[in-house]
Amino acid sequence: NLIAENIEDGQLKPSALEEAEEAAEEDDHDIMVSTADRNALRDLPYFRSLSLADFDNVLEKAKTRTVPANSVILREGQPGRTLHVILSGEVEICQQTISDPLFSYLGTVINRLGKHEFFGERALLTDEPNAASVRAADEPVTLLMFDKDVFPASSVLSGRTKSTTSIATLNDKYGVFDTSISLSKQLRELNLANQVRGSVNNPQPLQDV
Repeated sequence: NLIAENIEDGQLKPSALEEAEEAAEEDDHDIMVSTADRNALRDLPYFRSLSLADFDNVLEKAKTRTVPANSVILREGQPGRTLHVILSGEVEICQQTISDPLFSYLGTVINRLGKHEFFGERALLTDEPNAASVRAADEPVTLLMFDKDVFPASSVLSGRTKSTTSIATLNDKYGVFDTSISLSKQLRELNLANQVRGSVNNPQPLQDV
């Protein structure tokens, strides 16, 4: 038994825990994809552009995983290389904000996705770490998972073809705050505020500033 052999002082060794989790995930890959699911997948943006042969090849290499309710699937800031498509259940996308209390370690729920919707594509398209955490909602979630390497070079998810997807659209989905734009705007407003004088009700910009 993998776990029993790696108990030390009543706790599972970290390396053994990782092996156990990997083994558990490998056992989860035999769920059949229905015809309805297959048709829905084919209609998703990142699959629609694939040839039928490429689509069938990608689908053949996919793995499935069932995640218990309220379990974390992705963590913000960790590397991401997998596209997840929801076959059943719902997930919550969580984003850390300054106002989040310490006990809300995943952050604020900013989006909720359901059957035949997908997540994880931002990391593949931008080659950046996961922009948000994702967890199963209040029921188990079954996912179809596609590793980056299963996509052909013609797919934008392979990292070998430039994506035309708007970064603003991706940021909106994952609640990503564009700090470069925001800080620039704040600095301009602060600079203007520092140049304003006069009464509270009738401020006037300073001249020649």
